[in-house]
Amino acid sequence: MEERHQTILQNNYVRLKTDLNVMDNVLDYLFQESIVGEDLYDDIKELKRPKQKAECLLQELPRLGPQAFYKFLTSLADSETNANRELEILLREADKAEEMDLT
Repeated sequence: MEERHQTILQNNYVRLKTDLNVMDNVLDYLFQESIVGEDLYDDIKELKRPKQKAECLLQELPRLGPQAFYKFLTSLADSETNANRELEILLREADKAEEMDLT
């Protein structure tokens, strides 16, 4: 994952940890797209509380490869919850702003 994407996740960590619904197709999509491996998938599913699931995914996401950020955004956009879709918009706008700062 690019450093700017890690920064975006870090800058939005509290809101992501609070609002992210990992079990609303996010985790399944990341597994389907081979971003999340079977061990991590099982580890996250076994956690009891939604915030624990979100925190675990957010801690691992920066280490999951160069496509992890955009696949994560796609999983949020395809989600059925408004909170996840709002998070996708927030992160996508932050990504555009960071990209503009680089040029």
